[in-house]
Amino acid sequence: MSLDYFYRCFKSKVDVYLNSLLKPTCEGFAMKVSLSFDDCFISLASTQYLDEGLLKRVLNGVFNYVTGMLEQYKLCSDVNQFTSYLYKWSKGLPRSQKLYKYFKERIESVTLTEYSVLHPKTSLRQTPPILNSLEALRGCLDCSDTSEPYFIKSIGSEYEVIQEIGGTRGTDYIYVYDNDYFINIKHLPTSNLISKEELGRGRIRETYRISKEVMNGKVLLSIRFTNKGYIHSRVCLVSNDIIKCCYCNPLRDDDELALKIAARFKPISDEYDIVRWYLDITPKLTKEIFNVITKSGAKGIFPLGHAMRLSESLHRPGLSLLTSMILDTAEGRKRSIYTKLSHILELDIIAKIIDALEGISLTEYWWVEFTTNRPLTIIKSRVTGREYTIFYQSSILPHILPGFIGGVQSI
Repeated sequence: MSLDYFYRCFKSKVDVYLNSLLKPTCEGFAMKVSLSFDDCFISLASTQYLDEGLLKRVLNGVFNYVTGMLEQYKLCSDVNQFTSYLYKWSKGLPRSQKLYKYFKERIESVTLTEYSVLHPKTSLRQTPPILNSLEALRGCLDCSDTSEPYFIKSIGSEYEVIQEIGGTRGTDYIYVYDNDYFINIKHLPTSNLISKEELGRGRIRETYRISKEVMNGKVLLSIRFTNKGYIHSRVCLVSNDIIKCCYCNPLRDDDELALKIAARFKPISDEYDIVRWYLDITPKLTKEIFNVITKSGAKGIFPLGHAMRLSESLHRPGLSLLTSMILDTAEGRKRSIYTKLSHILELDIIAKIIDALEGISLTEYWWVEFTTNRPLTIIKSRVTGREYTIFYQSSILPHILPGFIGGVQSI
């Protein structure tokens, strides 16, 4: 089940209640939301791994829909009344309890009226209409922290900007929004490289000086990768020596927003051909993979450790594309996307083999880890009646184990 299907499942169940001949009530609505969420969530969780970011997207989408319906139908005196009933009907439903806790956190100090003013009502799987990518990020600038970040400072008639490049671990890329495109600082007019320092593991720290005339009034986007590959983004506004930066979690948590931003990175060469190919192929392959996982009886797939970028490709294609487009060279972008495609293709081939064997997963989940020889899964074939240990990009060791240990086949 995809997120789109989950939202359709949930919304259709709730809409039946709202449009029934019986007059909807606040408690009745809360009961229907709780039961529908639990029912549709079970189906979603059985087909894909719900990490923290994906779970938050699900909860946020339901929250936006429910608060919109509360405002439209005037069923409750406020969101707090609805939440109290949600608490009542979520007892004994672990998944609905997650929804209740999310509602409680979101509306702790915000009334329904205030919420409707601060957050325009949107339907599921829709973000508020925006004029361009820049407008989508402006909300991130609403923070109280105005401290100057380490990567930019004012020096005379110029700004000094530092970025650390070289892959998606332990790096920090800086882009400027200009003429409806995000452009790396090295490609801006008047950009002058004043120092270059090797940091090890292929990473390089670059320091640029850029005219204030070019930078003033511009929005900067900083995408930083931790040493483990996690992404943190900040949006900065530069204006007359005043630099305000805020963390931008929606860019990490909202996959549609990430895709919109990725689409506005200015092409350096011909990398958009591979981008179009990636967007066309990846959804089809991931659907095939998840179908086989479900068919085999496994509950989902967990990419671990160095397989983080593969996890993004499977679960969050928008963020996956962004982590490729953030690279500062056309060759780097293309190589990144080709690598992600190859990993998805390899996994799809394995899924096809398991499907052909009519494999039953003897493991609860499929595990993908590049740096160990942990099996992807162990299956029993309905065709041959034999058990097979399946490895993903393993060393040669697992292939010779059957010669020493009888009874188990490996492929």
